[in-house]
Amino acid sequence: MKVVLEAPSFNLDLSLNPSFVSSLYAHTPKGWVKIVGFFKGLRLKQIHGLIEAEVKAESPREQLESEILLETGLWHGPFESLLAKLPRRLRTVAEALADAYPGVRLPVAKHDFTEILIAVTLSKRTSYRRFVLPWCRKIWERYGHELRRIAALPTEEVKRIGTSYQLFDMLKTLKSYFEATRTIRKLPAELRQAITPTRDPEELFRNASPEVARALLLNLCWGVGPKVADSIVLSTFQAPDVIPCDVHLAVIVRRLGIASELSLPRKSLCRNFSCLPSPYLRTCPVANECIRAVLARGLGELGGWLQTVLYLHGTEYCLTAKPRCERCPLRGLCES
Repeated sequence: MKVVLEAPSFNLDLSLNPSFVSSLYAHTPKGWVKIVGFFKGLRLKQIHGLIEAEVKAESPREQLESEILLETGLWHGPFESLLAKLPRRLRTVAEALADAYPGVRLPVAKHDFTEILIAVTLSKRTSYRRFVLPWCRKIWERYGHELRRIAALPTEEVKRIGTSYQLFDMLKTLKSYFEATRTIRKLPAELRQAITPTRDPEELFRNASPEVARALLLNLCWGVGPKVADSIVLSTFQAPDVIPCDVHLAVIVRRLGIASELSLPRKSLCRNFSCLPSPYLRTCPVANECIRAVLARGLGELGGWLQTVLYLHGTEYCLTAKPRCERCPLRGLCES
């Protein structure tokens, strides 16, 4: 089945490249090919203002179109149209970033929660393109959708993929994830009331609200901190207000003068509190000191978009150690 969708003001490569959804795809000269997960074999290609999608599986056309909208990021309209609502300083920086990286959207793989969890947990303190994508390719090629088998891999098997500690840490996280339905008794009472009991861990997380899924990841999964939890939620829910925050993002926003010397989110607080008012969690007592909470209040649904374009900018120009200031398109706005 072949589907063609209109995609004005959209860039498929700029949207998929920085997204963890790209870990489910192979990028070829002819476009993107999904190699694992829901609608495996899906082919995506952009031709000017159109997205061509093709898959061999027989499915209702409406279901395929819905999945294409999600996994390309076209489920959301152009974020550039929302920039005028931002405070002045934030708007000036956001407009410059939008000019430098036009057409960025937020791909979502809502049916591939476990695969995204694997990719994100592998990304801790390492290069996504250099290491995580090759690791994922090897895992998908060898074990495909046998995700419980991956969690039980012996040391010798893991070493055939790589010897970095991220791989062994990922197995610990994956094991705790598969045990999550048996450990929900550890959750605060208000969180237990917000979930539907099930024996399927993916169903447990996927059927929760984005905010509750984040809290579940922080409370039930070994080695998952705020940035990892937010990255998983941003890649599996239609939740554009979620902002994964790491040291790199903090460095860039400080250089640009978007935020003052604010602290990064702390797991000990994030697992029990919310940045914003919530029916399930109390508001964090240090929200005014946290970069995630402050950005969330100012950005709203532009949060995930800004984090994405800042990631693109950080990998191209605003490197943590040796920024390429002489060629940076934002140098006129940078307070550093």
